Amino acid sequence: MVGGQLFALSNNHVLADTNALPIGTQIMQPFGVAPNNVFARLSQIEPIQFPSGGVTPRNRMDAAIASITQANLVQPRTMFGIANYNPTLLAARPAMRVTKSGRTTAVTKGTITAIRVNGVTVNYGSQQAPRIAVFDNCVQIAGQTGQPFSLPGDSGSAILEQTSGRPVALLFAGNGTSTTACDLTAVCSRFNVVPA
Repeated sequence: MVGGQLFALSNNHVLADTNALPIGTQIMQPFGVAPNNVFARLSQIEPIQFPSGGVTPRNRMDAAIASITQANLVQPRTMFGIANYNPTLLAARPAMRVTKSGRTTAVTKGTITAIRVNGVTVNYGSQQAPRIAVFDNCVQIAGQTGQPFSLPGDSGSAILEQTSGRPVALLFAGNGTSTTACDLTAVCSRFNVVPA
């Protein structure tokens, strides 16, 4: 939120289809196709840069925001399935116990295994036609009790410190064993917003 305006925060690849959608694109609730399911409009993206001409750019985040147009369709200060959500940013640190509520795996718990990880590669294409982007300053998370912390479809989930419920990172990739996230303080600074 900034200046009273509410925004939906997620990934570039979720809200903007990896740099493809123009600013102002209507954002609908998942699986919603009716006009009354539109709840936001794409406001800003952090472009994802891909290798070109022998140069491999380094990305810092996969993130985008959309301005809320239907406030009755969102619930600020709540996180589905997590009772103690507290919208005050907290810095990620190794060994921090975290949780998230995602579309695919719902509420899961995990542990931050590393922060400020550089050189993380993410494929935004397919196995047959890979489109690889490289990210620096990532947060890595492992699930607890041998379970994955995230699976495809969980992208855009806010990652919270378990005890306080404070947000620390934004989930954007994973391989079933390790989850990769952006530092949420950096994301909020980039868009000049704060959690709500």
